[in-house]
Amino acid sequence: MPHTLIVEDQAAIADTLVYALQDEGFTTPWLTLAWQRWEHQRDTPADLIILDIGLPDISGFETCKQLRRFTEVPVMFLSARDGEIDRVAGSVQLDDCAFASKLAPRKDDCLNGADAVRGLGR
Repeated sequence: MPHTLIVEDQAAIADTLVYALQDEGFTTPWLTLAWQRWEHQRDTPADLIILDIGLPDISGFETCKQLRRFTEVPVMFLSARDGEIDRVAGSVQLDDCAFASKLAPRKDDCLNGADAVRGLGR
């Protein structure tokens, strides 16, 4: 069963993601702060991390940079920022990211990320 870690501080958004992914057979632990992901990723490695850019303790961009020091797990950014400049900035900084918007969370956005994770095992 694919394991997707959600790092999101807003419960309503995280609940939507958890519901959509669990409905597709994913295990989906949810953390509210970026610093918590270190221990979790070490103890229970995720196949995909869905990471909020605007976390209260560390930005999602910085969190991803730190994760890259010890893992190549795919990261999908979740953001209320919808400007083209934010997408370009993230892509330039991190080179290998996907973006989804929190402004209108859709199950299709979650499932596109889920399909990507399923493809890793092939």
